[in-house]
Amino acid sequence: MKYKLKEVFAAGGVPTVTYVDRAELELEKRIERALERGFTFNVVTGPTKSGKSVLCQKVLGDAKLIQIEGGQVENAEEFWSQLGHFLQIAATETTTDKASGKVSVSAKPGWFVDSLVKLTGGMELGAESSNTKQFVKSLKIAAIEALIRSDAVLLIDDFHYIPAATQKEIIQSFKKPVADGLKLFFLAVPHRGFDPINVEKEVEGRFKHIKIPTWDMTHLTKIATLGFPALNVKCDNSKIADIASQATRNPLLMQEICAELCLENGIKETQTKLITLDMSKLTQAYREVAESKGFPTFQLLQKGPQAKKLREQRLLADGTTEDIYSLIMKALAHSGPKPTTSYDELR
Repeated sequence: MKYKLKEVFAAGGVPTVTYVDRAELELEKRIERALERGFTFNVVTGPTKSGKSVLCQKVLGDAKLIQIEGGQVENAEEFWSQLGHFLQIAATETTTDKASGKVSVSAKPGWFVDSLVKLTGGMELGAESSNTKQFVKSLKIAAIEALIRSDAVLLIDDFHYIPAATQKEIIQSFKKPVADGLKLFFLAVPHRGFDPINVEKEVEGRFKHIKIPTWDMTHLTKIATLGFPALNVKCDNSKIADIASQATRNPLLMQEICAELCLENGIKETQTKLITLDMSKLTQAYREVAESKGFPTFQLLQKGPQAKKLREQRLLADGTTEDIYSLIMKALAHSGPKPTTSYDELR
């Protein structure tokens, strides 16, 4: 089968060819069980870019999945507006048949539209009258009922980015709907995983925590061992292990480095004949990825705060000199790559 590069190494997307389920951890089963169990606030936590969204989209994808990005929600009004958009909720339209004077009610396409039309004088729908009053439920109520009636799954990604007051309002709005069968999942980083409880104590007994562990070398290397053959290219296992070590237990970085290495070798799709990758281009692939990952931030950290006088330069073993801030960045680089570095290691 022939693939485009982005179909294999889907950095930032939902991988198919290089999807690694980490079956022994039973992560998919835990999401499925939470879905079947119901009546709970499900909170999925894991380090940034550890595959929380990909996992949930993979498991919940067959259902009617509605996904809201927490980083795009500043207040409750924005939240309900976005939810209404994804649910395609539209206002009803009332029209009058001029020939018969009969009133009819129609609605724009959507998962759910609920309205009440009451004719003046207590006349029933279809009576000869052109005077109508229309009552449409609030967007919040319509959205909640749409989610429940359509059996949709609501996934709120990066829930920790939503302001605390808005978090509280959202959770309070969903307490009864969850009890009525609403399927709800929050995604957050570990240290913010208990935000739903912190902002609304009453959900503590209805809280289900699903923890996504960090990736190990075996699972990271599998991304490459699945992806490179799909493109009909060859990469030595020792080099794959090196790429996995540089990915700092992060599947997104593993996908990106493999993609950049292919691009450096001119590989954009599955090759007609087996190609051995030129590994001398790996350093440039690393540089391309590194410079896209907050490089300006590292430059600011290296520069340090504005000083009233010139900082003392330290003589290094290679004969060059650096100030303390630049030296700290060099020490971090020398001690890694890894997710965390202790103060003692840095010293």
